[in-house]
Amino acid sequence: MQPTLIPPEQIPDPWHFDSAALLAELDRIRDLAVQIPPTFNAQIGPINTVINAIWDLRERLQFLMQLHAASQSATQAAFRNAATAVKPPSPRQTKRIDRQVEARPANARRKA
Repeated sequence: MQPTLIPPEQIPDPWHFDSAALLAELDRIRDLAVQIPPTFNAQIGPINTVINAIWDLRERLQFLMQLHAASQSATQAAFRNAATAVKPPSPRQTKRIDRQVEARPANARRKA
């Protein structure tokens, strides 16, 4: 039974992949590797190497995801701070409220 291989061009962007699902899948693969029965001592070393490599990959991915989340939070905080730091317009830029909104007839008197 051959596993289906995905070419590198079709692999999704890792930031669009569900992070929790990715870490859970790595845990599942590590558990499968732990369940490999060593029939003799020559197999214990390579099995442990696979288990350690999967664990290391999981830890690195989790660290990268935390860095990515932190950078997203920092970017959003900077945008929020920049948006709240906007000064209100000066009085010269605001429209006067007491102005007459509708057009006056040509022969109408001005209000005092």
